[in-house]
Amino acid sequence: MRVVFRVCISVICLVSFIALPVFAFQTDPAKNRQASFAKNQQASAARERQASTARERQASLSDQAQIWFEHERGWFWYEIIPPQRRRTSPLPQEPKPQKPKPQHKVSVQEKPHKENAVSYTEILEQIRQALAEIKARAVLFPTPENVAAWYQAQLMISRMAGSFTQVAMRIPVLYPELDIASQLGGQSQLGMLTMSYAKRKEEEQALKEVASSSILVLAYRSPGCFLCKREAQEVIKAARNDPFKTYALYEGEPPPGMDRVRPLTPEIERMLDVKTFPTLYLFRNKKYYYLGAGFLGQEDIRNRVFLVAKENKWINPKPFYLVENKEYTPQEVVKILRELSQNGYTSHGQNS
Repeated sequence: MRVVFRVCISVICLVSFIALPVFAFQTDPAKNRQASFAKNQQASAARERQASTARERQASLSDQAQIWFEHERGWFWYEIIPPQRRRTSPLPQEPKPQKPKPQHKVSVQEKPHKENAVSYTEILEQIRQALAEIKARAVLFPTPENVAAWYQAQLMISRMAGSFTQVAMRIPVLYPELDIASQLGGQSQLGMLTMSYAKRKEEEQALKEVASSSILVLAYRSPGCFLCKREAQEVIKAARNDPFKTYALYEGEPPPGMDRVRPLTPEIERMLDVKTFPTLYLFRNKKYYYLGAGFLGQEDIRNRVFLVAKENKWINPKPFYLVENKEYTPQEVVKILRELSQNGYTSHGQNS
């Protein structure tokens, strides 16, 4: 058996060794080269068509989208765009100075001509706009030239304001009737203090007249209200300086030192609209007037009583003016301002 098997293997190897060269010599190398060349030509044409199609599509796409159709570049997780392909917005450049257009110059000291109707308000607005433009340019482009231009503009405006101030200081001397200080008790500080002292004395006298016929009514709660005890003491102090009568409407225990006390009933509480404790009222001519809630000092009480008296015309303090003031209607004010704008001020009250 082993001999037969070895003989068969030998025969098969011999036949294969003899037949392989025979098949190899039967193939034609020229035909093989022609077939390979034709196949390469077809592949090149297909690649060229594919590249042409990709280029057409790339023309209508942005730089970011073109990378998906450039197969020869391969594929990456992160695409780095070359610097020449990046789209960056240009930095803001300082605008070149343009020559100003010639405009008709209007003298500020004279009235504008009717044919060139440019008002003083328009001139002032033009100055304001020019100043704002110079400042904006200096802030956005802080070059030495731009910042120096801003300083020069500020200097010009300061000189104009200084000229206005110098003339304004001379007006009380040139036109005494326009000096407001002379109408309020004199130009000196002593005159102002004297006027204030006299006014305060008259107010105090008027307040004493009101207090003599008025009652301070305090909504009071004890115990449990610390501010109520303090407020009751302040009301008693106010009654010592001015002839007020004091009256307490209390819940719990009555406050000591009051002229009269009475329990606070629900009817009185609704009538006075008491919402918190302590609350102070002024009773005069059978009417209650709200002064305030919470803690009010002695001076606060006197001031609020004085305001209530003025609002209800119980007192009419004389005005401390040496020159009588004149009341103007809105139409008269507009008329006078227009005359002042066109003609300037005329002394001795001719404008009014």
